[in-house]
Amino acid sequence: MSRDYPTIPRSMTLEDLVEQHILGAGGRIFLVQGEGSACLGLLTINEVRSVPRKDWPTTTAADVMIPYDSMVVVQPRTELLEALQQMDTANVAQLPVMADGCVAGILSREQILRHVRLRAEVGI
Repeated sequence: MSRDYPTIPRSMTLEDLVEQHILGAGGRIFLVQGEGSACLGLLTINEVRSVPRKDWPTTTAADVMIPYDSMVVVQPRTELLEALQQMDTANVAQLPVMADGCVAGILSREQILRHVRLRAEVGI
């Protein structure tokens, strides 16, 4: 699980997101913040891709994010196989890890597979 996940303001345009955070920093998943530090939703490259390029300058993160109450999430104690199954079912590559109503980190399919490979190499 990564605890280093970018947050973006709800008013950020997709054009700025792509330039600054996707191409500029290599980000793939973003938590959309509202007032204070409240998590309003989640935005991935898939949502950006669903918007025509000509509309990026006027489309905000809040316009296309996955709302908080629709996010597929896991808890810190969720077994990795269960998390991987949730990713497959939801057709996503990352899941927010929620603890006490707050995002504790982001779990990716790549991280799970890396962990499984390491366990196999060690013989566990």
